[in-house]
This record gives sequence, structure tokens and C-alpha cells, in this order.
Amino acid sequence: MAKEINVGMFGAGTVGGGVVEIIRRKQDFYAKLGFKFVVKKICVRDASKKRDFELPQGCAVVTDPKEILDDDSLEVLTLFLIVPFFYFVPGHC
Repeated sequence: MAKEINVGMFGAGTVGGGVVEIIRRKQDFYAKLGFKFVVKKICVRDASKKRDFELPQGCAVVTDPKEILDDDSLEVLTLFLIVPFFYFVPGHC
């Protein structure tokens, strides 16, 4: 049985969307290694914006970075932003 690794992402543009697609396409490969990556939350500036990729089932799109930073269930965090992160998270940097 594969160990589930919960992922939280900052950014859902070209690179973030590409990472989501790679995780989806490579699930069989990861399962052979004993892992299942599950994208649980993606933090974006505009949650209403249409994305160029399909969101994973059960994935929450949030606009408050603290929803990811304060979520102890997330084991891997990724950051795909053009602007510096401290613009999004005052007080965390």
C-alpha cells in the first residue's frame, strides 16, 4: 500500500499547473516507489481565475497563505511564484 503524501502548493500558473499534471501522470511510477502524492491545497491570488489545468479531485483552492502554512496535514509545500513570497505572507518572513 502506498504512503499518501499530502501536498500544498503556492501558485497555480504555468509551472504550478505543470507540477499538478506531472503528479497526476506519474502516479503509477510513484506507487511503485511506495508513494502517492495528493495535492490537497493550492494558494492563489485569484481563486475565481480559470486555470489551464484540471484541479485534482478534493483539492481546495485558497487565497490565504496561512491556510497552507498552518495546515499540519501537509507534508510537502511547493512555491511557484514570480513575485517575492513576502508580498503574500506579511509577518511570516
